[in-house]
Amino acid sequence: MRKNVIGIIFGLACFVVALSIIGRNNYQDVIQAITWQDLGVAVAINILLSFVSGCRIAYLTGSIYKTRLRLVDYLAIPLLIKFWGYLIPMKGGLVFSTLFLKMKYNIKAAQGVSLALYSYLISVVLAGIWGLYYSVTKGMLISLFSVISILFILSPLLLTLSARLLSAFSPQAPAFQEIKKILLSINKNCATLSRNLASTFIVASLTVGHILARVLLYYWAARACQIPISFAALLAMSFMITFTTIFRLIPGNLGVDELLGGSAAALFGSSMANGITIVLFVRFVHVLLAFGLGPILTAQNMKYFKAATLRSMWDRIKTAET
Repeated sequence: MRKNVIGIIFGLACFVVALSIIGRNNYQDVIQAITWQDLGVAVAINILLSFVSGCRIAYLTGSIYKTRLRLVDYLAIPLLIKFWGYLIPMKGGLVFSTLFLKMKYNIKAAQGVSLALYSYLISVVLAGIWGLYYSVTKGMLISLFSVISILFILSPLLLTLSARLLSAFSPQAPAFQEIKKILLSINKNCATLSRNLASTFIVASLTVGHILARVLLYYWAARACQIPISFAALLAMSFMITFTTIFRLIPGNLGVDELLGGSAAALFGSSMANGITIVLFVRFVHVLLAFGLGPILTAQNMKYFKAATLRSMWDRIKTAET
């Protein structure tokens, strides 16, 4: 509970800082100039982004676990992840999507988490490859940026090493042993997924499509706000926001995404205020879709959830609000 409160306060503080940065640069007029047409196109691109994400989940569940998702769930699952990510601070979207796959499609919780982590690792590796390429072409091979890029590329190996260390050095406390069992199961599932090279290639291709769809959304946001920005900066923002998805400790990473997106834009030749404005526009579109369709999709799928499961989720929400 204390961590949730601290996280929310931290997120609000980051959000206030982000607003103060764009406030100092008189970006209010830029935001007010956004038209309904701009917003409509952004919503359509966001739906495309969610659908590509759903295709990736559907492919993994179908090829690895031999479970076919309904077409409507290609879009429903990513939107529900966004919606519940705002309701439950500690990875609420991941919690709900894992329960969703378990209750509706009988996919075990560890398998559901493995799918999310595997997709995330591929995104991180791709970010590392692009970062290393950028470092070489820009003469930045000996830099902190290139070191971070190499670590991103090696992230699957780091996960394996962490699992082995956990297996070798672990207290015998029952609670820790239960956590260890779950983490090792997730690592084993990820290792199984990675050994299927054909599936890895297809998932990587879908991930590239997802990243490019996100870049397209950021480009349209920049266009709507009349902000000149390079493709490299938009790509860096896309990778940065993707990187934060696994570390959501506050609702929707409010404030954190804005500052990180602004930092990525500033690092690649734009300005902090430009990046923050683009991320704010995209967040508004996310919230519009998540809270417009999230409650409807949740209500439609309530029949798959047991009462005990719903009580557990309600306890999480109450804990987050306390």
